[in-house]
Amino acid sequence: MLILPLHKKPTLATFPWVTLLLLLCNVFVYFGLQRPDEVRQERAVEAYANSRLAAIELPRYRDYVERTPSIAWRERWRQLPVELQAQVLALQIQQDEDFLAELRAGRVIGTDDRDYAEWKPLRQRLDAQWRASFTERHLLRQSEVDPGRLFSSMFLHGDGGHLLGNMVFLAILGLVVEPVLGAGGFLLLYLLAGFGGGLFSLGWRWGESGGMLGASGAIAGLMGAYAVLWGQRRVRLFYWFFVVFDYTRVRALWLLPVWFGWEFLQLLLTPDAGIGFDAHAGGILSGAALAFVATRLGRVNRGYLDEDETRDRRAEELAAGLVELGRLQLPSARTRFDALVQAHPRDPEVIEPWLRSWLFAKDRPEAAAAVAHALGWHARSRAEAERQHRWFGEAARSYAPQPPLPAETLIALAARWQGPGLLAEAQQVLAVVEAAVPQHPLLAGAWFRLALAHQERRDEAATQRLLAHLRARHPNSPEAGKARLLLG
Repeated sequence: MLILPLHKKPTLATFPWVTLLLLLCNVFVYFGLQRPDEVRQERAVEAYANSRLAAIELPRYRDYVERTPSIAWRERWRQLPVELQAQVLALQIQQDEDFLAELRAGRVIGTDDRDYAEWKPLRQRLDAQWRASFTERHLLRQSEVDPGRLFSSMFLHGDGGHLLGNMVFLAILGLVVEPVLGAGGFLLLYLLAGFGGGLFSLGWRWGESGGMLGASGAIAGLMGAYAVLWGQRRVRLFYWFFVVFDYTRVRALWLLPVWFGWEFLQLLLTPDAGIGFDAHAGGILSGAALAFVATRLGRVNRGYLDEDETRDRRAEELAAGLVELGRLQLPSARTRFDALVQAHPRDPEVIEPWLRSWLFAKDRPEAAAAVAHALGWHARSRAEAERQHRWFGEAARSYAPQPPLPAETLIALAARWQGPGLLAEAQQVLAVVEAAVPQHPLLAGAWFRLALAHQERRDEAATQRLLAHLRARHPNSPEAGKARLLLG
């Protein structure tokens, strides 16, 4: 079963820097510090298998395995060909902490054993060689509570596939959890959830021998945290269950029993799978508990959490308002659009139908306020400026022959449109103002600036035409003198 929450595009304000740092730390530890262990351990096992040490220890270890029913792999080992059984024992002996403890305590090969003198220095030399492994020094030992190893084991991985899988999930979950908790809160939750997963695993497997490593307990903590942080909010996710997969939306809190139940079920059904289902289950519970505390303390970014619901409500209200506008149910459409504009005052998708609903009642003060808001909105691109020009056309037709706004406001609008290159559209606005107020004191300067904008774009014909217009319509203005110079 696979369930992945779908993240939002990160911005500079919400970029998961700690997630990136954790990812880089895990990659560095594996490739920079752990990879040399593979060569060291392969050489050590090979040397062991071909040494007198193996000849002395393996017969005794074989007897130990045969008389210890609790060894999980004993039955599988018995079914191997005889020539492979010794190889498996050579690989397994260094992982069997119970047997090694007996061995080092002298309860397997005592001082009265005829092989003791030869065996003792060989075993000490192998132990020293094995302890040189970075992984061996920092993995979490089962049946041993060591805070240092609880921390360090979170950054270790068994192989490249183990690392890749964990890092993919870390990136996906970090993108949606870190912006909610902030960098410090996210890092604290990650580490504490990793500790919680490790402690749960130790408790579940207490009395067993071996070691545990991997970031999956901490990453599972992000899963539990995600479910609690979003709570009853509906979230988007991708799921894959055997051959069934799809995208859907569910309440985030429902994921908590699903995720935990799946991990715990796998723990019960496949205890020898070699996967840390116990650490996953403990991590999920720890992350959920920590997220609950963070929520109760108000240490969450509620604005980020509510973005999706706000966007969905906007889309639903906008769609309903457009239907009402299309049916000319104007009072209800205006009420809906008024609320939308109050919540999203800079959203052109909302402003446009709101303006149209009020242009049907152009004599009301609310209509004038809608026109002022729409044409006072600062477009951020050429496409948005072109859309605003369309709004201007609709308002100008509704209020003709009077301009839809005061002359000063329209002249400022024409100046703004020159930035994204809407020069013809700016000229239309100035023409509307000039038709209503032919001698407005700001018009001459506006026409001159528009002529210079055409000149910057090397449109000489338009430049000459506008300068001539300026000289003819505003002959006494200072700009008219400049126009005469440029025309001459």
